[in-house]
Amino acid sequence: MGVAVVAEGCCFVAGKATFEPPGTDIVLLKYATDGDLLWERVIAGAGRGNDIAVGVLTDAAGRSYLYGTQYNRGASFDYVTACFSPDGEELWRRNADGSGSVDVPQAACFTPDGGICVTGQSTGKGSSFDILTVKYSAQGEALWARRYDGPGNGADRGWCVASGPDGVVFVGGTSIGNTGHPDMLIACYGPGGDSALWTYRRASAGPGETRPVALGLAQGDSTGSEPLGNRLLVGGFTMSPESGSDFLLLWMELDVSDR
Repeated sequence: MGVAVVAEGCCFVAGKATFEPPGTDIVLLKYATDGDLLWERVIAGAGRGNDIAVGVLTDAAGRSYLYGTQYNRGASFDYVTACFSPDGEELWRRNADGSGSVDVPQAACFTPDGGICVTGQSTGKGSSFDILTVKYSAQGEALWARRYDGPGNGADRGWCVASGPDGVVFVGGTSIGNTGHPDMLIACYGPGGDSALWTYRRASAGPGETRPVALGLAQGDSTGSEPLGNRLLVGGFTMSPESGSDFLLLWMELDVSDR
């Protein structure tokens, strides 16, 4: 489920509802500033299973971008991303079907060229979940898709995503490593979806996972003397043998020459 607000104060709510039991359909609602329902749109997968909205984004033009998972016959769960005009007209809808049967997005972000990146988890061939990141243009053209399968060949999941002013895409996720527990993973992709320019892994000090939940790019220092977006802030949590689950904040210096 997700909520987004546009500049004039209208509100979008993305969720799920049951119209034909036992499955659920994706629902996108737009409300006026006084709470009146302006329009409602429903997305139902061909498999008549459980279709679930994960989130919604809005751009400066008032368009809404819904992303979630859709149950389709023969393919099981796929990513679904759809774009709607301010009046509720569906402009485009795209599915991303990985090499396995379950594809579930977790996060999305806009890119400077007007595109949208979606990341999450996708079952792979000969592996458990991989991190699947896809990018669409503003017109809905599929520009690139990249998978990440960690060294443990286990369950790898994308949890957050952000894009810099130069179009570089940062994906935050968890990936099974040598300890057998989910490590924090940060992967950096070029604007054209080049294979990961670099990856960063961080394991927990204790049993359990280290997970990023949000990414933020710096806007230069207080004097404005440093390049925009040359630092990445990662917020999440990690496991400690002394205190259990702890907050985790990472302030990562980015090598501009690698971007």
